[in-house]
Amino acid sequence: MTKAIAEQTWTWYLRKGSSLDPQSNDFKKNANVSSFLGANMHKWLIANDYNVSNTPATDTKSLLRMLLSDRFEAVLANELVMDRLLHKTDQLEHVRKVDLKNKPLGVYFSNRFLLHNPGFIERFNEEVTPCRKKNDTIAGYGTLTFLTHTKLRKISPLLLKRL
Repeated sequence: MTKAIAEQTWTWYLRKGSSLDPQSNDFKKNANVSSFLGANMHKWLIANDYNVSNTPATDTKSLLRMLLSDRFEAVLANELVMDRLLHKTDQLEHVRKVDLKNKPLGVYFSNRFLLHNPGFIERFNEEVTPCRKKNDTIAGYGTLTFLTHTKLRKISPLLLKRL
């Protein structure tokens, strides 16, 4: 895996009036929770024996809608994505959040690709560092902006040519 290209915090979201404590054993055993289907968070919830709902959402927007309509007692989501959605839909005052863990995102390249392109990951990482520093200043939270993401996609073939 490459250096982290973006910060990611896994965060519990609960309805504002909920007295549940996501860090308690009682919560893990009894609270009806979810994340969206196919997400690493959903797999993690199942693997760690949480009481995961049988009707998971298919995306973050559905996840929020289902939380606010009492389908779940809590949801686990990417903080940046959910917070943007909460602001956009003007729902921030209806939830409270509790951070679970920091899980920075990186890029995975197949072993076969790396075998055929020695030095690629090192060159890629060299380009990530200045992009992250620039975005830390602009965005304030170290997530690659769309423009930087586009730049990295464009330079990847160039890096291959240099090797």
